[in-house]
Amino acid sequence: MPLFLSDPAGGARPVRLAECGDPLIDVAAVGALAGSARNGPGPYLRGALVDRLVAAQTLLPPGLRLTVVGGWRPAGAGPCRVGRDTRRLRRAGLVDRISRRAPVQVDPHLTGATVDLTLRDIAGVEFELGSGLYARPEECDGCCHTASPQVPPEPRARRLLLVQALTTMNLVNYPSAWWHWSYGDLHWATVTGSAVARFGPVPGPVPPTDSTGTAVRATG
Repeated sequence: MPLFLSDPAGGARPVRLAECGDPLIDVAAVGALAGSARNGPGPYLRGALVDRLVAAQTLLPPGLRLTVVGGWRPAGAGPCRVGRDTRRLRRAGLVDRISRRAPVQVDPHLTGATVDLTLRDIAGVEFELGSGLYARPEECDGCCHTASPQVPPEPRARRLLLVQALTTMNLVNYPSAWWHWSYGDLHWATVTGSAVARFGPVPGPVPPTDSTGTAVRATG
């Protein structure tokens, strides 16, 4: 049965969820992204998304590396910025704004197809990109918005490099959170106009790693 999402362009359009069963991968165990995670093991992401992050990293200038901060989490593991915004708008009676800000109905991190990330140098020091991760607009003068004109030139230039690398690999951004990107989930399908989303929620506790420490959970 199609899952209906609010289309950012207005109205509603059907998006069919066709779960492909792509496994979750422990990012900390992926050689090309070694050191990209703040703490190991995890975060866990779908294999197709990991492949795109590996490719996106090659598009960054020398000295810049991706830092993966958040990925898959099981239901009830913690609040999501996107989900919080949607619920806050609904409680305030501003349902019409939901389609413009968060065209998703569940925490997208449940799918393993959404990643929160930033940039660091070779030594592991994270760069300033205009606001803290997970900052609310009122806490940072709106600098959490990806296209905010309030971001100073140097952080804005780094943010643009991140955006260019990730969009080249067909990831899509949540506009009010520069760190929040996805590939293949319902939000991605809505933004790109795809009729099919590849990745739905992945149930269960934190998955065990296999003998290589990479592919950790098959999803279907």
